[in-house]
Amino acid sequence: ATNTPTNTATNTPTNTATNTPTNTATHTNTPTNTATNTPTNTPTNTPTNTATNTPTNTATSTPTNTATNTATNTPTNTATNTPTNTPTNTATNTATNTPTNTATKTNTPVPPTNTATPTDPVAGVTSTPGTPTETTTPPSDPSMQKLPPLQNLFLTRQGSKVPPLTCAAGTDVAVLSETLSVPIPDLPEPKGDDFDGDTVIDRQQLGAFEFEVHFDEDKVCVNLVPGPAAAGMICVVEDKDSSALEGVARIGCVTQGKTAFPDTTTPEGRHLADIVVRPQPDEYSFIKPNQDNGNVVHLSNIACELGDLQGHPIPIFSCDDADVTMRYLEGDVVSDCTVNGLDTQAIAFRWGVQKGHQFYVDFMNVEPSGTQADSDIDISDLQFIFGRFGSSCANPWPAQAPVNSQS
Repeated sequence: ATNTPTNTATNTPTNTATNTPTNTATHTNTPTNTATNTPTNTPTNTPTNTATNTPTNTATSTPTNTATNTATNTPTNTATNTPTNTPTNTATNTATNTPTNTATKTNTPVPPTNTATPTDPVAGVTSTPGTPTETTTPPSDPSMQKLPPLQNLFLTRQGSKVPPLTCAAGTDVAVLSETLSVPIPDLPEPKGDDFDGDTVIDRQQLGAFEFEVHFDEDKVCVNLVPGPAAAGMICVVEDKDSSALEGVARIGCVTQGKTAFPDTTTPEGRHLADIVVRPQPDEYSFIKPNQDNGNVVHLSNIACELGDLQGHPIPIFSCDDADVTMRYLEGDVVSDCTVNGLDTQAIAFRWGVQKGHQFYVDFMNVEPSGTQADSDIDISDLQFIFGRFGSSCANPWPAQAPVNSQS
């Protein structure tokens, strides 16, 4: 009887199991009290003293195990987790996020800072930045330019033979207009004259202009024709028709009196002259209508000058050049600026002939192009023509963009 109560301390779960479910209580206390206390006493005493000692030792063992396990587990977990996690997370997140976000937001006011830098406090924020841009970006002084600066000059048959007899006799031309990019600056007349007697100093007006065109005379010939701005002016022109100059054409025009001058605020008043370019007869033989064919001539604008009514120089911003690409429409073996049934018939008639045959025409041997061309007219040549059926000089297919000799 004495030894029984000693081992009965472990019997608490047994009695608890009696009043509740037996297995539930046993498993409940086992994980709670850790593997050290529960399994040690359970296997030894449980089967032996189950029926005998149940009522005797109930009160003794219950408080012992409960208090021991509760006090051990509760404070340990509470103290460890609570202080550790609280200061760690709070301090870490606060310190990390606060300066990070603050530094990021510091960049936010940068746009206002940059905006305020060019601001004129007198004129205001809205209008001031735009005003100098409008004034300074375009040049205040006009440019003398040839338009269009890049242009095709398509070659066509000029009679019973493709080339013309002379350059001047050719009908294939490229026309470029020599124009001012902007009106003459609206400035007072330098000498302060009042031409119209209204007691107001007159504005500076265009009184004279001149320029030269330099070109390769082995490729083209050039004529200059006064434009609408030169109406009423006295002009001197030196070109292929009136001068022995080689590779140079020049024009100079002046006004007479104080009241006749062009209005450069209008497109007509800025259109000084036309440059008419014709290909030399040899160009018709040097080129054939294959892929990427063409020969480029550069037109240099030289010695550009403007003067007002009193002969004072008017500054110019630039004196611009141009390029003309002389070429055939690809596939246009009949040379009439259209790929149609005439071209397909002409090439089909010669299908299969080789160099040396009386029907062979090298002008129609278009594929492959360039120096790798073969010496026969085969199915590739036919496809080159048939594949471009419907193409025209006005709308080439594929596109044949003019070439920039300076790029």
